[in-house]
Amino acid sequence: MADRIFHKKVGVAIHPFSFYHWGQCILAENVIYDKIFKSKPQWRLELTPEQYRVCREKGTERAFSGAYWKHIEKGRYGCICCDNVLFSSETKFDSGSGWPSFWAPIDVQNVTAEVDNRHNMRRMEIRCGRCDAHLGHVFADGPKPSGLRYCINSVALQFQGDQTSPFQKMLNATLNGADI
Repeated sequence: MADRIFHKKVGVAIHPFSFYHWGQCILAENVIYDKIFKSKPQWRLELTPEQYRVCREKGTERAFSGAYWKHIEKGRYGCICCDNVLFSSETKFDSGSGWPSFWAPIDVQNVTAEVDNRHNMRRMEIRCGRCDAHLGHVFADGPKPSGLRYCINSVALQFQGDQTSPFQKMLNATLNGADI
């Protein structure tokens, strides 16, 4: 299911590029969202101006400027607006694009996709499945196993590092042959 995204408008799980291949949609099972709805003034109070511009107005941060495009710590990336867990460091890769890139979300139900025809391009916009924050776009030029590149704005993310204890980290390092 990692190669499908839940599309809220049509209510199906789809491969992000299935709009090019009609009839390849697969129904999603047991999709339940704890949706968050807030007014524009509420979002403006909670987010920085840049976070609001990107997440609520479909903006884009400058390439190579975000906090997470070269980030290598182990952990999870969540939505800055609602804490929905979106991506894992295990699926993060360096795409050379200047934005954090992932080959799959943690759970396909945590993101939604919508066709984006802005700027004379046909792309798939990726949004948070819980609060509809604009996250970025997904492209079909990523690595295996999915072949997808989720190109995400750093400002739309917040990072939570692994909660591994210092003892467990030392034990893991020892087991992996590192000198301590």
